[in-house]
Amino acid sequence: IVLISAVLCVTAVRGHWAVTYTSTQVCAIKGSTVNIQCSYRYPSRIQGHDTVVQKEFWQTTIVPEDLTTRVQYQCEDKTCTLTIRDLRETDSAQYNFRFITNQPGGKYSGSPGVTLTVRDAPKLLSVSVSPSAEIVEGSSLTLTCSSDANPAAKHTWYKRNHTLLSKEPQLLFNSIQSTDSGEYYCTAENDLGKTTSGSIFIHVACESNTLTVPAVFLAFMLLPAWLWIRSAVHFLCNYICRTLPMDKMINSMSCVQCFISLFVLLLSCQKTDVIGSTA
Repeated sequence: IVLISAVLCVTAVRGHWAVTYTSTQVCAIKGSTVNIQCSYRYPSRIQGHDTVVQKEFWQTTIVPEDLTTRVQYQCEDKTCTLTIRDLRETDSAQYNFRFITNQPGGKYSGSPGVTLTVRDAPKLLSVSVSPSAEIVEGSSLTLTCSSDANPAAKHTWYKRNHTLLSKEPQLLFNSIQSTDSGEYYCTAENDLGKTTSGSIFIHVACESNTLTVPAVFLAFMLLPAWLWIRSAVHFLCNYICRTLPMDKMINSMSCVQCFISLFVLLLSCQKTDVIGSTA
């Protein structure tokens, strides 16, 4: 497939020397075959000497390594054709025809020549997710669609079984919700074709209270200590109430006061004299 953007004859002339191209701009699709054609003329005799063409060839400013294995030259009746098979994007360059004769100074190049542009439909379409960690409600998320295409492709994001979401390479979620869970895919399209990516599944977890697990763990660890403290305080207060004489107990703090004071003491870890002296 060859797309000729401007079909016209262009002639490079120097006196009776000339090279005429059928077009100066040729667009072709990657992988196809293109023909670049020209015709040339020259004086048949110069100072009594017949002009004989000794060499005809095409030249370019950029020569890919494997170009020589994919090109073919054909000249007949002063018309020459350059054929390039299995076009690559690296073949995009300017090509001009040159011929050499037996006459002194009888060399001529048809400059500037023909500009070949190799274009390609979108390919190597890929999608990425950032960040790649677990997706939680309220967090931000970016889906990126990328492709290799010439000319550059336009990207569109879709959600499976839904309408299109964005006509940009990136689909942004500033505060993603659980309702955004689902399959997403993108397309890349230019003048030469359209490609659709595979689907990616996005799962949005409900927002959780991050303090729940540590709090339960802490309570579980402190429960045995709390039970031990309560038993120790209860035992000590009972012992004091049983051993003090009645008259001293009346002048001292009661068993309830004893329990409260010891409880505060053990919780605050302060070394204070909680039980008062007897009168």
